[in-house]
Amino acid sequence: MEVRELVNLIPYKKADIRANADIIGAALDSREVKGGNLFFAAKGKNTDGNVYAASALENGAAAVIMDSPALYEKVEGSKLLVENSLISLQRLAHFRISNYRGRKVAVTGSFGKTGVKDMLYSVLKERYNAYATFGNHNNRLGLDLTIAGIPTETEAAVFEIGSNAPGEILELSKFINPDAAIVTGAGFAHIGRFGSLEAAAKEKLSIIDAMREGATLIVNEDLRSYIEKFYPQPHIKVIYFGKRDSSDIYLVHFEANGLKAQAKYSVFGAPF
Repeated sequence: MEVRELVNLIPYKKADIRANADIIGAALDSREVKGGNLFFAAKGKNTDGNVYAASALENGAAAVIMDSPALYEKVEGSKLLVENSLISLQRLAHFRISNYRGRKVAVTGSFGKTGVKDMLYSVLKERYNAYATFGNHNNRLGLDLTIAGIPTETEAAVFEIGSNAPGEILELSKFINPDAAIVTGAGFAHIGRFGSLEAAAKEKLSIIDAMREGATLIVNEDLRSYIEKFYPQPHIKVIYFGKRDSSDIYLVHFEANGLKAQAKYSVFGAPF
């Protein structure tokens, strides 16, 4: 997506597009802005992102989305003035995910999400034009940022999904509708939010309800009994990983400088 396309996708009050460029990524924090990013200058409880719009442009932002008329007039660079920057982010994310035709992979679980997401991205980018959630931005706002900044040529996008309350993973997963997903496991780290290990497992596995017929779920072997309980006849392909040879993907050898795994299946045609 190019900067000049924003005027057709986001309702605005004023627009000043100084230079056209491809948008690669999006950010809410001017300190995290990288070249080509779209910066959403949002108002928070303790700070006003509009104050940092100029800094974002200096850091390489392709354009800034602002909702402060007074500060908008002081900024030099490609910019849009909107009613509410966060609402504009949500609208842009909704449009982009609705029109995205590449593969979508989601990663969730009680632990290891960010590491698995980063490793999966490293694998996919060797074969595809890949893109992934920045850092551990795994709530709805983080997903909106990821989606709003997906480069046009992206063929495979990796999304990290987190949960702070029951039902959140299903809500976020339905927003994405992943073609494939990885559930790292369910643990006791946030057990207070769900009440029991079974409830935590059910929350993580609810991603299945947002996956299309025949999609692929790669899941920790420890969750097998919960899948058999909650999804006795799943509409998806389930691939288990773990330490036991009953898993489809399991560890057979470990060395300090490498990892060797035996796999019976592949994801998107590339060994996982």
